[in-house]
Amino acid sequence: MGTSSSSAALWTCLRPGRNPLVRRSDRHQARVAALLLALVLVATPIVAVFGFVYHAGLAERAEQQHQQRSQVTATLLEGTSAVRTDMDVVRIPRRAVALAEWSTQDGVTHTGQTPVAANAHKGDTLPIWIDRDGAQVRPPMTSSETMVVAALAASGIWLAVAATLAGIYRLVSARLDRARYAEWDRQWRELDKHHT
Repeated sequence: MGTSSSSAALWTCLRPGRNPLVRRSDRHQARVAALLLALVLVATPIVAVFGFVYHAGLAERAEQQHQQRSQVTATLLEGTSAVRTDMDVVRIPRRAVALAEWSTQDGVTHTGQTPVAANAHKGDTLPIWIDRDGAQVRPPMTSSETMVVAALAASGIWLAVAATLAGIYRLVSARLDRARYAEWDRQWRELDKHHT
């Protein structure tokens, strides 16, 4: 029942009909609302196409990353240690960095700082991703990450379009409300003149 009454109210707002009590400004506001709603509906498939195209680009980039990066095992050259604070309370960080060593497929050894767990010890091993030069890099994007990023980008654009159009509607409504209030004030003044 609530859905049908809401639909009827929306339809009445968008198409006020020939009711003599409906002002010209109400009809103008209804036309603006219908136009902006149509723009939101038109924007939906356009943004969806953008999302698919953006996802295809991300998937291609992820594939390139998988081809250009490889996973190797790094060995920690040092462990993490607890940190002393001003109040002599020992605090162990959740994440830390430590010096590690790894070798590329062609046998070249590299060292560098790498993120580790807070309780890592010297000699521990962990998997890291490296590029063709042996430099440590972020892991390549997964297919689920590309989907999430593309969906978030498309959703963000659609929400920005919808919010902009809603803002335009609010500005038009506020301007029409000011005009209606001014017209009511004028009509009340005329009515006061006739009754005094």
